[in-house]
This record gives sequence, structure tokens and C-alpha cells, in this order.
Amino acid sequence: RFRAEYRLRRADGRYANVEVRSRRVFDSSEGPARVVGALIDITERKAIEERLHLAVKVTSDVIWDMDLVANSIWWSDGLCDKLGIAEAALSSDPQVWRNIIHPDDRDRVTKDFAATVAGSTDLWADEYRLLHADGHFVTVRDTARILRDSAGVAYRAVGAIVDLTQT
Repeated sequence: RFRAEYRLRRADGRYANVEVRSRRVFDSSEGPARVVGALIDITERKAIEERLHLAVKVTSDVIWDMDLVANSIWWSDGLCDKLGIAEAALSSDPQVWRNIIHPDDRDRVTKDFAATVAGSTDLWADEYRLLHADGHFVTVRDTARILRDSAGVAYRAVGAIVDLTQT
């Protein structure tokens, strides 16, 4: 199997981003008979990815994306900036988030988030405190959209954390 992305110039002079996918097809003697492939225009997808990348870079908020099925989380660089956490210390384990919530807020926040995920509401928001690497706590507002499949089961949560101590 082969997969690659290229930027090609169209006949009209504009550029297109394309993805090439191919694989070898074998004949009955197990020898390669031919290559079958496809060229897919991914220009729109690349533009969306670039807009998202720029939006994440320009905002001072912490953007996060939690895969509820795989139990993993992605954090924007804002988490390191806001909380003084070394990038090497970041983990895709959501337990990292739970561990930096102020002990007095932790049960309330995690139970409310879990109830929202288990329920049918698509929005979750809360204000709580997060531990900064230097030991003080930062008051934040965390807002998320819960994504659900056709059966209503949550599979993803995407959110933003705003530092309220700066406002």
C-alpha cells in the first residue's frame, strides 16, 4: 500500500492538494499484476486543517479534543503556556486533566462532565481551578461540545478552557 500527499498545479493555474493512494494487485501466481490507485482532491480538507491550526495558534485559550471511546485527549500548546506545564509532561491520558483540577473542585467537575457525557445534553460548561506548575491555582471556565453517534452515545468531546484570572 502507498499513500502520499502532493500539491499539484491545475490546468487553470490554481493549485490543488491531492492524496494518492495505491496498492499492488497480485495475479493467481502471487506475482504483482498491476497497481490500482486513486487521486483524491483534498484541497478543501487542507484549507480547513490550516484554518483550525491558525485558530488554535492565535487564541490564548486551551483547546482540547477528547476521544471518549479510546479514552485519550489532545491538548493545544495553550495548556503548556497557561499552566507552565512542560510539553514533555503532557500525556494523552485524561487522568492528567483530573489530576490538575483543584482537590475541592475535582469530584464536582468530573462527575458533572461524566453525567453530561452519559446523558443527552450536547453542551457542558463549568468553572473550576487548575494547578499551575509553580503551585498556584488558575480559575478557568471550561466549555465543551459533546459529539454523539446516531444512537445518542457520546464518542467525542471538544472544548476550550479560558483563564478567568486574566479577565
